[in-house]
Amino acid sequence: MFRSIRWMLSASLCCQILAGCGGVYQTYGSEATAKSDMALMEFPNRAKSEARIKEIDGKWLGITDFDQYQLAPGEHSITAEISSARYFSKPLTHRFRAEPGKIYQFKAYVDNTEMKWDIGIFEKETQQRIDFEKMNVLRASFYGH
Repeated sequence: MFRSIRWMLSASLCCQILAGCGGVYQTYGSEATAKSDMALMEFPNRAKSEARIKEIDGKWLGITDFDQYQLAPGEHSITAEISSARYFSKPLTHRFRAEPGKIYQFKAYVDNTEMKWDIGIFEKETQQRIDFEKMNVLRASFYGH
C-alpha cells in the first residue's frame, strides 16, 4: 500500500516538473500590463543550448526553463550560465531596455576552442543587439572540461 502511494506521489511530482518545462514566464510587474504593451523575449533553440537563463531582474527562475519571457516595458537584467556534462561557467548578467510590443531574442555564443562564451539580447525583427550594459566581464571562462 505504501509503495503504491509513494509511486503515485513520485509520478505526480514528475508530471508537475515536466509540465513546467518550456512555456512562458511573466516577470514581476507584467501581470498589470496590457498584453499589447508587453515585450516578449524568446529563447530560440533553448532545448539544444547549453546556456540557461537563471535570473531575470535578480529573481531566480527556479529549475524550470522557459521558451518565452513576457516583460513589462522598461529596464531588465538577464543572468545566464553554461551548464553541461563537460563544463560549467560563471554567470553573466546583461541589461537591456524592453519596449512595448517588441519581440527580442536571447542568444548565447559558446567557443569550445578558446573555452569562452558570451550572451546577447537582440531585437528579433532587425537582429540588432540591444543589451547596453554588461555587469560582468564580456567573456567568462569555463571552470573545467
